[in-house]
Amino acid sequence: MKQLKVYLIVILALTIVISTAGCASDSMRSLGGYAGSGLPQPDGSTEFRAYEGPVMPLLTLDGAEGITATRDTVFDFSGFRNISDGWMTRSDIKITDAYTLTNDTENDVAIKILYPFVSNFLQLNRFLPVITSDGVPIETELIAGTYSGGFSGDGDMMQAYNLERIRTWEGYSTLLSDGEYLRRALRGAQELGQIVTVYELRNPRVENGRDAVAPTIAAHFKLDYDKTKILAFGFNGTDRNVENGSMSKSFFVERRGYNYHIPNPYIVAVGDDISGLVIQGYTDGSCSVKLDDVTADVVRYEMALGDVLADILDVFLPAIHESFEANALFSQYIGEIPDAGMLYKAALELLLDYGILSDDAAYRYVWGDVVGIFDDMIWVDRVFYLIADIEIPVGGSVAINVDMTKPGSSTPPGFGTENADIYGYEILTQLGSDVEFRNVTAGIKGENYIQIVWQNFGFDLENGILTTTLDTEALRYYIEVRGR
Repeated sequence: MKQLKVYLIVILALTIVISTAGCASDSMRSLGGYAGSGLPQPDGSTEFRAYEGPVMPLLTLDGAEGITATRDTVFDFSGFRNISDGWMTRSDIKITDAYTLTNDTENDVAIKILYPFVSNFLQLNRFLPVITSDGVPIETELIAGTYSGGFSGDGDMMQAYNLERIRTWEGYSTLLSDGEYLRRALRGAQELGQIVTVYELRNPRVENGRDAVAPTIAAHFKLDYDKTKILAFGFNGTDRNVENGSMSKSFFVERRGYNYHIPNPYIVAVGDDISGLVIQGYTDGSCSVKLDDVTADVVRYEMALGDVLADILDVFLPAIHESFEANALFSQYIGEIPDAGMLYKAALELLLDYGILSDDAAYRYVWGDVVGIFDDMIWVDRVFYLIADIEIPVGGSVAINVDMTKPGSSTPPGFGTENADIYGYEILTQLGSDVEFRNVTAGIKGENYIQIVWQNFGFDLENGILTTTLDTEALRYYIEVRGR
């Protein structure tokens, strides 16, 4: 795969409307993800609408026989306050998840540890943990799992239309318990060597200075829906007629803020080629009044599907960066991702798992819009893993600290629940870990900044009980707080 220049942009929204145009639109796309009740659950904790995932235990890649460990997780609430980022409020805290690994075998041991954490590509720089030993950062490798959530909708036509985040810790337990999620994360990107036909619309333009309300170009063509799947990039609208084997893809020539600045839209025919391609200009997105002065040059070529997607991703990432760089609300969150290969792999996984190339496509993706796949790939939640090599001498121990910024699970303002000012944090003690934990403790710092609303740790701020020993057989501990 060609090397991609990659940018990271945070898109914070409860709902995003994808701007549409053309002979028919791809409609509104609700991002969803805030489906929790916001009410107390049987164990006393809250099912938050914006669930940020648990702090999970360290594990090893090839087994930890003869290795025992202690764990001490400290929640630092120093300076705790509700931080507004423009669209919602949240409270991020510092967490140190400390481990001491002891070698009880008769030989020196070299192990590969993995540290799982919940995040997304948008906020990866913000929430990426740092692993140190004796205060010195440990060299780590980062890998990404697939989209961790699912889809939801109302009515037959809306099934699998909205993204739905995991709502509770049990969702992550189900996701990770059999190990397949991690095994897939460790594998490389799937090879897509199938040769496809690409139609690239270059130099879209309005000639001779003709005025139009919203100059639009539509690509009309024929296809066999049983033998051809269409992937499109840079289009705003779609009109499909399965009965007569026709399709139209359209876009605004003068983008005027719609989607991103994508200079040359692509139509990719996967399977049999299309036929009868006609490029037609129109005065506006209704595609009702023709305007021949609106046109583009069509270049047809064939190449491997994987290479096409890499090329498209290479165009998309700078385009989305440019779109949000000038927006004061988003520009503060822009950063760089070190490894473009992770994005490419994640895009393929989402496309092949849920896009029109899958056996059971989510309705959200039936239009074949590659921008929609790439958008979702960047911001949906997933489990990442930091991997590091550790050497433990015979009879010795190695101390490891994992320091991170962790957002609190919350119920965003406007949902009308009594828990709108409460933020939740939790740890899991066993999930997916093959390490034998002999002792597990937890602690609090910055206690003067918070009030504990609900918990099962056993902290008592009034009586100065800021540390507690946890039951290694208990699966989960939680603490929910509000600022003082």
